[in-house]
Amino acid sequence: MATVDVRILATEPEILCELRALDKGTKAADADLKFRREVTDHQLRMAIEERTSGYRDLILGLAFSKTGLQGG
Repeated sequence: MATVDVRILATEPEILCELRALDKGTKAADADLKFRREVTDHQLRMAIEERTSGYRDLILGLAFSKTGLQGG
């Protein structure tokens, strides 16, 4: 989001996002598309993180169990 400044206003029942292009050559439609892609990408990352957190914790637990870094 290096090309767009975003102002988010959360008011019930909606969330308003004001976009302002940082480069005067950026069209409003392009700024909107970049923002929507960024939001979608972030939502996907959060969903993947939530669904795979158990596997991540298991892998890290196994990795550190073999290092001798456990207390005691």
